[in-house]
Amino acid sequence: YSWSFGDGGTGSGASPAHVYASPGDFTAAVTVTDDSGQTVTASVPVTVVAGGSAPVTWTNRIGASVSGEVLQKTEPAGWGNGGASSLQQLSAGDGFLQLPVGDAAAIHMVGLGTDDRTADYREIAYGLHLTGGVLYVYEKGVARGSFGPVVASDRLAVFVRDGAVRYALNGRVVYVSGTPP
Repeated sequence: YSWSFGDGGTGSGASPAHVYASPGDFTAAVTVTDDSGQTVTASVPVTVVAGGSAPVTWTNRIGASVSGEVLQKTEPAGWGNGGASSLQQLSAGDGFLQLPVGDAAAIHMVGLGTDDRTADYREIAYGLHLTGGVLYVYEKGVARGSFGPVVASDRLAVFVRDGAVRYALNGRVVYVSGTPP
């Protein structure tokens, strides 16, 4: 296995680790050579968002506990019976929300928005919805599509860059919103 990460970085082996030094759009490629010298190359676009984070303060908590910045649902499995809001703002125009999938079989909805009156999912302007191990994008309660299966180790992100809201699975943009932030 020979890897090129699109930023000048390279790697070898089946699962190399790589950290991008700056945000941007890159193309990661891997070339695999078999024992007879035959090769095949595959590539995938990668979007890297700016790092750093701000402390989260949770408000409007319903059926959930808070420990530090971690929100944990305490109600039984089900839809709409647990959650909270945060009044964090994207002060510079660009920013993101990123999280691990965790329990891929559970039902989760998280995202960015400006409404904070109720616990209704339609107040989430740009949302990621996980149910049954599948990722969906919702905007103000409207389904925008299904974007593949997820597993516990996957990472999700909703981010604003260059005036557009983007949704990513493991650093790869899966949907760009047509609704400006």
